[in-house]
Amino acid sequence: MAPSLRKFSIINTSRSMTGRIPPEFAKMEKLEMLTLRGNSFLNGIPANLGELTDLTHLDLGNNGLAGSIPEEFGQLTKLTSLDVSMNVLDGLLPEELSQLVRLTSINFSENNFIGDASYMVTEKMEDLEILNLGKNEFVSIPDGIRGLTKLRIFSMEGNGVKGRFPEVVAFLTSLEELDLSKNDFVGPLFDQWQNLKRLDTLLLNNNKFTGTIPSQLSKLKGLDVLRLDGNDLSGEVPDEVCAVVDNRKVVLFADCEEVDCPCCLYCCVDQKECECQYKDTDPLMCIVD
Repeated sequence: MAPSLRKFSIINTSRSMTGRIPPEFAKMEKLEMLTLRGNSFLNGIPANLGELTDLTHLDLGNNGLAGSIPEEFGQLTKLTSLDVSMNVLDGLLPEELSQLVRLTSINFSENNFIGDASYMVTEKMEDLEILNLGKNEFVSIPDGIRGLTKLRIFSMEGNGVKGRFPEVVAFLTSLEELDLSKNDFVGPLFDQWQNLKRLDTLLLNNNKFTGTIPSQLSKLKGLDVLRLDGNDLSGEVPDEVCAVVDNRKVVLFADCEEVDCPCCLYCCVDQKECECQYKDTDPLMCIVD
């Protein structure tokens, strides 16, 4: 392999490439971008990829990779994008990843990672814009996100995280998409939304939130999608919230048997089926971009 090569990419939608990731990749000392996606590689990630210290972009997504992320990845301090999503990786994240302070995008979704990601995601990652930890087995929200004021997209979907709504979210003033769905959050919904002026997608469905829907959700003037279904909420949607929903044509989901929701586009039952309220009277209303 050419040691002076700067970009190398294999995107294989047919998954016909099998075997293992060749350790010889580590000989391409000048490599800045490495994309190996959609293959059927065996075994795990070669530790010697950590020797590619000029890498700025590393995408190993959707390859069927097993094992853990090598601690040697902590040497890749020029990385701005790291994607190992849609594999079967597991175990704890190595704390050496906290040294990757130039990252702007992290996608670890759809694996079997466990534990607490707080020692990896730290406030020193001040340029981080995308953090996707969804569909793993993490036990908590990384406390280090508190200082990530550039974070635009944050997902913890489907991790089984327990506890109350993470109030640290209030510090994420650049947030556009927040997905905390399919966890085990309990207690009342968060009511300090005034600083999240850019938020357009808020997914809180399929948790165990209780109480009523706070009127402070009306502070989210840029909202496009709001999912509150699959919880234990009650009462009615406040008029202030419905005013925003009607004005912006917000796609609002709720459990209409438990929540009086005159402005809901979709009413859901038993955390499974959601039906458009206008399917018979105005089906065009049910078409969501």
